[in-house]
Amino acid sequence: MSASEQSSSAARMFAVARRDAAVLLSYQFALLVRVLQAVVFVVTLYFISRLVQRPAVLGPYQGRYFEFALVGAILVSFATLGLGSFSQAISEEQRVGTLEMLLGSPTRLAVVLAGAFVVPLALTGLEVVAYGIAGVLLGAHFSLSGVLLALPVLALTIATFCAMGILSAGFIVLTKRGDPFALIGTQATTLLAGSLFPVAVFPGWLQPLSKAVPAYYGLHGIRAALLTGAGLRVVAGDAAVLAAFAVALLPLSIAFFAWCVRVSRNAGTLGTY
Repeated sequence: MSASEQSSSAARMFAVARRDAAVLLSYQFALLVRVLQAVVFVVTLYFISRLVQRPAVLGPYQGRYFEFALVGAILVSFATLGLGSFSQAISEEQRVGTLEMLLGSPTRLAVVLAGAFVVPLALTGLEVVAYGIAGVLLGAHFSLSGVLLALPVLALTIATFCAMGILSAGFIVLTKRGDPFALIGTQATTLLAGSLFPVAVFPGWLQPLSKAVPAYYGLHGIRAALLTGAGLRVVAGDAAVLAAFAVALLPLSIAFFAWCVRVSRNAGTLGTY
């Protein structure tokens, strides 16, 4: 892709993002409510942590449940973002009757999808900042040196969530309803990956199933970096697995979404709701 094509793609992506931002900013009270919900949830986790007094099962994470659960809550926020933002955007475009025009434009599908992700990512970032500030004010302690290692692991985890979210958006285009991957992915992240409790509490036969969930590796790597100050050698394994998931799933999901668009366009149902 030439420099001029890259510039044009970026301009089109941010055009989609600017439109979404204009809509979002017209509902400022909703933004405030979302931030307040995040703060209330962190306070709830804090008081729950007062009941969990350094259990042995949290030994690998310095025995601190508050920080353990706070990292899990942050990752669930990003899971909700990646798994649901694309299908929600597609559903809204269908509802207002602009989907066929948007997907029928010369803009590549990947650019359209990226543009639809910018504003939800910024909104989730605001929510996560509220989590972090409230957590620190309530006494949460994280390894500052681990932040640089945690960020790439988080980015790779979000990439795997986005792949599943694009698959879900493809189903929305094709069937006009249903969101199977978002539901399954969110529940798997919350339960199987161990977002709010360690996988070690599962029965022995269930624990291996957790390792089939990409979020498991994201949680393990981020917690190792932020809670224990683990180095690159520990975190690299989780990052490698997540990279493999992302490399395999992202092209597959985009190809599936493009196929769904072609099928719907040929059937004359692309713009219907």
